Amino acid sequence: MTAHDLIGKTIADKFRIDSHFRGSEFADYFRATDIFRGETVILKLIKEGMAAYPELIEAFQQEAKLLSLNEVTNLIHSSGSGTAGDGSRYFVLEYLKGHFLDDLIKDERKLDVQRAVNIAAQAASGAHVALLSGQMERAIAPENIFVDSQGGTETVKLFDIGKDLSIEVSTRQNAVIVPKHRLLKYVAPENVPNADAPDEIATVHSLAVILYEILAGEPPIQDGLTVAETYQQKLDGDPPSPMSAFRNDLPARLETAIIRAMSKDREARQQTLAEFESDIRSAVAAAAAAPRRSIWQTVLMVLAGIALLAFALIYATSVRKTDPTVALQAEPGSLPVQPIGPATGAMEESLAKMPAMTEAEIMAAGDANTAITPGALPGGDGINPWANGGTPPPGAPQYVPPGGQVYTIDPNGGSQFMPPDGVVLVPVPANSNTAVKPPKNANSNTAVQPTPTPKPMATPTTKVDKPAVPAAKPTKTPVKPGDPE
Repeated sequence: MTAHDLIGKTIADKFRIDSHFRGSEFADYFRATDIFRGETVILKLIKEGMAAYPELIEAFQQEAKLLSLNEVTNLIHSSGSGTAGDGSRYFVLEYLKGHFLDDLIKDERKLDVQRAVNIAAQAASGAHVALLSGQMERAIAPENIFVDSQGGTETVKLFDIGKDLSIEVSTRQNAVIVPKHRLLKYVAPENVPNADAPDEIATVHSLAVILYEILAGEPPIQDGLTVAETYQQKLDGDPPSPMSAFRNDLPARLETAIIRAMSKDREARQQTLAEFESDIRSAVAAAAAAPRRSIWQTVLMVLAGIALLAFALIYATSVRKTDPTVALQAEPGSLPVQPIGPATGAMEESLAKMPAMTEAEIMAAGDANTAITPGALPGGDGINPWANGGTPPPGAPQYVPPGGQVYTIDPNGGSQFMPPDGVVLVPVPANSNTAVKPPKNANSNTAVQPTPTPKPMATPTTKVDKPAVPAAKPTKTPVKPGDPE
């Protein structure tokens, strides 16, 4: 008969089986109703056929006795035991509502830091009492931890922590005594390969591995390894990966406590379960007590920084701004020299507003060492060597006339555009072979043709009757007075 075949049946004329709760190799757990009291309970029944092993019956009865004696919060309590009509053994456990820790790991993978530490600390408290009373005879694993959620709070109950019945059967069959393969990763290195008779230091290691798993989302030793590979990892394997690689909200002090508890060296771990519980609780409490900046505090700090920067920029660009036309000071003794066309246009505006000055005022405005005084320069009026038709003395700059051909046109033609001396200079490039035609005289109908290669005059000519070109003689057409324009 399977476990599901018992659903709906009544055991010992007192307990109605409602649903299957949990199963193991040698026993099943059911949710049942106490018909006389109307209460929901948990029944543990030995599987059919297991009564053939007297060692199992004895271990079963011993577990029921121990569980009925304790009233510890973190250990499941038994209210009695008995024998069914078919001879099967059972005992009654308090009702539990919640989840086994191994199921929580499958569903949630990573637990909140505070929640995970609370579960591990309660399990340590229950394991300490179970070890003292002799109830705990196997390495603890997630499947032995039940998280009861009744009353709005989570209470840990250690479950099925008695002698491993699979070891008892293996012993009868002269087989190698090993714990269940999936539980090997929780066994302390010094208890490998035997997982029975753990002490507090070995249990510290088991709880640290469990806490690592529910915080990191995976155990320090991966599943899927063979028994020999798991043993090797336990005894000589590399240290587990840092928990900070899996999450960034873990207090450093908490990780230090967990790594210490998982040490392969017994002497390096916490030496009692109470010390382990104190270490992990105080690590979380210290992290919670540390000042933490909220997101709104961070936002306010950022806004304050932006406002301060904006104020500094406004101050630098408006309050402390400089005006170059005001701030720049002229050096003593310098003359006011400005470009005629600066980009700002300020000079044109100031020149337009400048009042007219006499020659004496202009002379007085200059520096005493650089002012030009009458008579300082030779020739002319003492200022301009060429003024008043004067001849500059030796050493004065000489006038160099422009080059080009000279054409003489009658100045009496009456044209207002004709110079008084009748001389027109036409500059021609020295290397040009192209003849240049002079403009037609307003008083003459005949154009004067120049020679192809004219030469410049060596000396200035006031009035020339003939062009100074020795290579050819230009044709000269006299202009008669009175010709029409």
